[in-house]
Amino acid sequence: MRRFVFDGRLEIDNNPIERCMRLIALAKKNSIGAGSHDAAEVWAIFYTLIESARLNQVNPRAYLNWVVEEIERSGGEIDHATLMPWHCPVGRLDD
Repeated sequence: MRRFVFDGRLEIDNNPIERCMRLIALAKKNSIGAGSHDAAEVWAIFYTLIESARLNQVNPRAYLNWVVEEIERSGGEIDHATLMPWHCPVGRLDD
């Protein structure tokens, strides 16, 4: 409490962190109903990609459409590192 009182840069609460943690808790709760371990792994991969797109300010739907198009265009022979959200040319939310 002393740090908060003497350092004006500190916030009185940690609501931004709590909001981030709530999403993780909801995701964990939702993955329980996946049906099997393999389905839960696939669900976790999609959830990670969608959240990564959001963090990089890319529309998740546009991003996933772009990923599928790139995989189809390349015939499946593609460097997966080029499919990350920060390489996505479409669906930028900051435009």
